[in-house]
Amino acid sequence: MIATITLNSAIDKVFILPARVIEKLNRVEKGIVIPGGGGINSAYTFHVLGVEVVVMGFIGGEAGRFTEDEIRKTQISTNFTYIGGQTRTDYIILNKYSKVLAQINEKGPWIKPKEMESFIESFKRVLSRCEMLLLSGSLPQGVGTDFYARLINMAHEKNVRTVLKASGEALSYGIESGPYMVQPNIKGVDSLMGIKIIDVRKRVEAARKILEKGVQIVVMNGDGYYLVVTPERIWEVGLPKIEIINSVGMGDAFIGGMMYILKDREDLPEAMRYGGAASISSALQVEAKVENKEQMEHFFDKIEVKELNLS
Repeated sequence: MIATITLNSAIDKVFILPARVIEKLNRVEKGIVIPGGGGINSAYTFHVLGVEVVVMGFIGGEAGRFTEDEIRKTQISTNFTYIGGQTRTDYIILNKYSKVLAQINEKGPWIKPKEMESFIESFKRVLSRCEMLLLSGSLPQGVGTDFYARLINMAHEKNVRTVLKASGEALSYGIESGPYMVQPNIKGVDSLMGIKIIDVRKRVEAARKILEKGVQIVVMNGDGYYLVVTPERIWEVGLPKIEIINSVGMGDAFIGGMMYILKDREDLPEAMRYGGAASISSALQVEAKVENKEQMEHFFDKIEVKELNLS
């Protein structure tokens, strides 16, 4: 079983505009409301691939109940910790001509110490049944920036491999605990690693700094590709050119596809192809999630994985 942790889950309100740019007055062509958050997005990929998955994190209020109800409708298991605050709302504005016009994210609720203790108790019980653990997304208010690091250390004690997808200080503390795989938010790498990300070489340089902390695999987002870096090798994962509808969940789907393979065997090239196929499948949906396994398999042979020789 894989557990995904989305501490700062959200309700994603997605609006599709017919215009190319945002004007003073915009009329929505279509709108949808769906559960959002990195670990939740990845959980859809696991479910489509037939992997048992449980989704964890904090939820609260009507938005929280909506989140849990919608996830359970897809037959995905949940083990949320209910809080006194309200699950946040994110606003994503798309159009027919570009990936994302705008994304507006709320900070999220304030988590009380007793609510964190309740989550930890649930986490310990779930961890005893896990093969892998994914920790993804931002932290809600009141949660210390070392919280991911604490969870990773607890997973180490149970010999559970961890994957961290985060940014800022949460990422900085997290990588010090040596997770198995890391996907940093590329926008925050500049300040975190002291490296201006301007090309492939700088991405690899930043990835190698993360590997020095004991991480085994680093995934870096690129423009139409992913870089996968290990202490010994570097790969570029090229995606086929398609008309992207919603790019928001692409990185989450990529990590989900990789973990699907790595859960059972260390076959990185196959893991990267599954990741690429999941990523591009997610981009075809307004809901930003993989729709079905058949769609993924259609793209599997179109994912180009090549090894780079960068000294």
